[in-house]
Amino acid sequence: MKRLPLTFMLLAAVSLGACSGEPDAYMAGADDGAGAAAPATTTVAPDPAFVNDVATAGDKEIEMARIAQQRAVAPDVQGFADRMIRDHQQASEELRQALTGTSVVLTVDTDAIQTAGHTLADLSGAEFDRAYMDMMVTDHERAVALVEAKANGSGNAAVKQWAAKVLPTLKEHLQQAKAIRESLGGS
Repeated sequence: MKRLPLTFMLLAAVSLGACSGEPDAYMAGADDGAGAAAPATTTVAPDPAFVNDVATAGDKEIEMARIAQQRAVAPDVQGFADRMIRDHQQASEELRQALTGTSVVLTVDTDAIQTAGHTLADLSGAEFDRAYMDMMVTDHERAVALVEAKANGSGNAAVKQWAAKVLPTLKEHLQQAKAIRESLGGS
């Protein structure tokens, strides 16, 4: 008699998972025993707002880093800018690959990138270095929160996997940006 309630509870849990609002979402992370996720029979469409937001953020990091390569005076800031270009170009390409086969088209907010560029336009030398690193800390705090929420949340399996993969790098960027900012006398 004790088996019936346990069986009923398991059946109810599986049924609730199937009705979660995301088609076959309960299958998206199922382990096949070999350590790899079993493919879902129906995939959840990527969240266009998320992918466009992170694509814009990545392109902004690249553009601001290009400006920093030309204007930064501190070797640490120049090295950081080089890393931003390399890492964010790679992350953008990997995001595009994750979206292959979906109907989502990346749309980058060029106005946001231009606005950030205008913020740094009239600065040079140590003043530029501090403003750029302040921007990098703020931007990476936001990026870490956004990507961490996606990596730990629900949604398209490929986008979640991308988020989980890039999250450690974004956290490294944030820590490095804070250390460089502090070394420049920032807070």
